[in-house]
Amino acid sequence: MSRVALMLAISERQSFEISPWQSLTLDWAKTPNGRYYSNKAPGPSLLATPLFAVLYKPIYWGLKHLYPEPKRFNTAWNNALSFIMWLISFTFQIVPFVWVISRLAIVLEEHFVSRGGILFFIFAAMFGNTGCFYMNCFHGHGYAMVFSLAGIFYLLKKNWVLLGLFLGGGVLGDYSSALLIPIILVWVLTMEPSKGCGRVYWALGKGLVFPLIVFAFYHWSSFGGILTLPQKYQNPIFVDPSTDYKTFGVLSLLPKADVLYQLLFGPYRGVLLTQPYILLLSILLPMSCFLEILHRAKASDKSMIGLISAVFFCGLLWMNAGFNGWHGGGAPGPRYLVSVFPIMAFSGALLWNTISRAAQIVLWGTLLFSVAFFAVVLTVGATPPETQTLRFFYTGVFKNLNEYPQFLPRLGLVVLTFGWGVVMEKRRSLTAKKHG
Repeated sequence: MSRVALMLAISERQSFEISPWQSLTLDWAKTPNGRYYSNKAPGPSLLATPLFAVLYKPIYWGLKHLYPEPKRFNTAWNNALSFIMWLISFTFQIVPFVWVISRLAIVLEEHFVSRGGILFFIFAAMFGNTGCFYMNCFHGHGYAMVFSLAGIFYLLKKNWVLLGLFLGGGVLGDYSSALLIPIILVWVLTMEPSKGCGRVYWALGKGLVFPLIVFAFYHWSSFGGILTLPQKYQNPIFVDPSTDYKTFGVLSLLPKADVLYQLLFGPYRGVLLTQPYILLLSILLPMSCFLEILHRAKASDKSMIGLISAVFFCGLLWMNAGFNGWHGGGAPGPRYLVSVFPIMAFSGALLWNTISRAAQIVLWGTLLFSVAFFAVVLTVGATPPETQTLRFFYTGVFKNLNEYPQFLPRLGLVVLTFGWGVVMEKRRSLTAKKHG
């Protein structure tokens, strides 16, 4: 609700201050002058506010006149607000995400990637990672996935201005996405001729300038400095008083070994238990790049994309392992890593034809496990609290199906959807062979 509060503040008061709506959320930052602001990165709210304002005001006043009784109005308004937020998520997350995936699938075809590799990318990006759970809710993760994946698309197209725009826009929506910028800058330095680096950097700068101006203005207006993040004035309930987290009481510059283990292998949010193919790709992608350098003295763009995604993954792991809220509250996996998962899936597909048959089989097997797991997560529509393991929570669903009446109908819909997709793909393959 913190992002909703920010949109309400902009719509109602043309301000970033959420003090009148502070009671809606615990995700706030209180500045020394006593004002409340959202503690979330502002990008998703800023992008969605125009549509929110158009929908919110007529619906709100219409319900106010239709239901003068406060209790009935509150119920109707909460339902309407849920619909508005779903529509915003659909418009600004699901639609652009599907578009980017379709464009990248065409890129894979242009690189002569086999059908198995293309389908691996589509299934992994859309149905086989923690981020798919957040695509139809406005938590910012869907926004981050769209912008990071679009950035990779424009990197391959060498459209440096749009690459800069999406890299900067990604930072506006997820502060940790800033890690991708220096990684890309180093990539340009190594892959582009030395005399062409300046031209590329200039084009990247032109793309970055607008989102960085918005970033600077928002943070200066709200927190008093262009680089001052809301975590400096974080809600005290999220601040760890121990000396372990020295940056704003929530961050440590060095990762915690036990948290790193939990993120990778642990039963609460571990990558191994939720999307194990990501761990395999984190080894295969840099290995492929280094082997290519050994044999050819230079890595191709395809291999470097894989290395970029692996380095980005390691960087996000490092940051998340130094964050006191690494678990993300109720979450079906490591939610603060989601912006890299579709990139890694695409990188694996891009190198699909160079991967051994055995590795392809293992990748598909682990991906199908992930798809099955997230099918259960989506049909349940609930997430475990940070104190419960994923296995305990979701096996408990099967033991108490009467408490989840929506589970079986939703699961049936998911199975039918996947079945329809498989049939259509088979038809497409047969048609392609006939016209072969």
